[in-house]
Amino acid sequence: MNFEDILYEVKNGVAWITINRPEKMNAFRGTTCDELIKALSGEEASDRERIRRELVRRGEKNRPALIKLLQQDVPLDARINALAVLQAMYNDDVQNAFLRVLAEGEGELRRLAAEALGLCAARGERNVHIGLLK
Repeated sequence: MNFEDILYEVKNGVAWITINRPEKMNAFRGTTCDELIKALSGEEASDRERIRRELVRRGEKNRPALIKLLQQDVPLDARINALAVLQAMYNDDVQNAFLRVLAEGEGELRRLAAEALGLCAARGERNVHIGLLK
């Protein structure tokens, strides 16, 4: 695959996805998100677990883009992958994104968001409990 905003390569069975917009300090734009979706849901991304681990390893910088990916009308597979990676980066922003998926999502994605909230949310978090009860 040829991309404009990201570099995609497979080394030793691991897909490496790198944001490549140094002139814009690697800021995301629509094209960047579209390319991430294609890279994560394409044939080249056959070993999704390794890709997820690498995204988590690179961590905090990817969180806003993955949250945005959850909210877009993209293939379900890409959204499920984003949700799985975000679960490992759980914080208040991720919690709010999961609550939105729970309120507005459907099917498998909604079920996975509920499961992630149940696993990650601290006891006594009222908004999470209310969201899970709806």
